[in-house]
Amino acid sequence: MDNRHLESVLRLLRQRIGVPAGAALGDGQLLERFADHRDEAAFELLVRRHGPLVWNVCRRLLGNAPDADDAFQAVFLVLVRKAGALDRRGPLAPWLYTIARRVALRARERRDRRPATVAAEPSVAGVDPALADLRAVIDEELSRLPEKYRAPAVLCYLEGKTHEEAAAELRWPLGTLKGRVSKAREQLRARLTRRGLALSTPAIAALLSQEAARATVPARLIESTVHYSLMGSNLPGTLPAIALAEGVIRAMSYSKFKIVAAAAFVLTAIGGGTSV
Repeated sequence: MDNRHLESVLRLLRQRIGVPAGAALGDGQLLERFADHRDEAAFELLVRRHGPLVWNVCRRLLGNAPDADDAFQAVFLVLVRKAGALDRRGPLAPWLYTIARRVALRARERRDRRPATVAAEPSVAGVDPALADLRAVIDEELSRLPEKYRAPAVLCYLEGKTHEEAAAELRWPLGTLKGRVSKAREQLRARLTRRGLALSTPAIAALLSQEAARATVPARLIESTVHYSLMGSNLPGTLPAIALAEGVIRAMSYSKFKIVAAAAFVLTAIGGGTSV
């Protein structure tokens, strides 16, 4: 990324939000600025800040292929649609990780339905297929952890935050953060053991964090993502990312409906007693 461009974006945002020069801009401030004012600079900074996390998830599940590009763009299209409803008090990374997995899995299902004559997608360059499979299993189990363990693991291992940085973003005491990161590693180890994968907790931590430092999202992908995400109703209808984003948004809405319906049934059952 061009450091001069980043500095100009940060300077502009600090002026708009009214924070001192050099002060850190939290995800919540950027979300608020984008949701309330459709501030392009705020959205661009969110894409650049969390793009490596999303890009790595998409590449792990889809390979180093155009499908990964489509999934990357779809994740931030979902963010555009959901920005106003998100909790602005905490970090955005855990939510984006969940959305990225949902989008990439949907994209993989769509790819698998293509005719058999379509050439196989290439794997991520320089990655051993066996290691990639192991990393995918760890990802799967990480996604199943309770939020209080998954969120700090995403921040510390997938985004490369220090314990102090993660604790500040989550607004937890440092001791709580460290304890939950340790618990996350231990739960992952136990889950992997049940699947026949005997790995030490340091090995799991190393596998989780190995991509965080070296991830580089292509500049053209960031630029196109920001451009298309902010076009709104003017988006070209043939953009593949649109179908992916809309499919995930529908699935999210359906999941919420099921939760509300189940809660209503329970309350009715409690209120109606044995008559139900």
